Amino acid sequence: MKQIKIILVVFFLAFATSVLFDWCFIAENLVRKILVVLLIIVELIIGLYLVKAATFKNNNNE
Repeated sequence: MKQIKIILVVFFLAFATSVLFDWCFIAENLVRKILVVLLIIVELIIGLYLVKAATFKNNNNE
């Protein structure tokens, strides 16, 4: 259940940052686009790390 919560939080954050692309002041600036893409990538990496850590912890408890 913890893995599902982590995945939902990460995808919510990624979706929320992708909404930034719809704002005109971000869509017109290339540097801001790059920063939003990097933020999405970092969020996904952190989410995958948390899922692996939770899975590793659950496997050790069994």
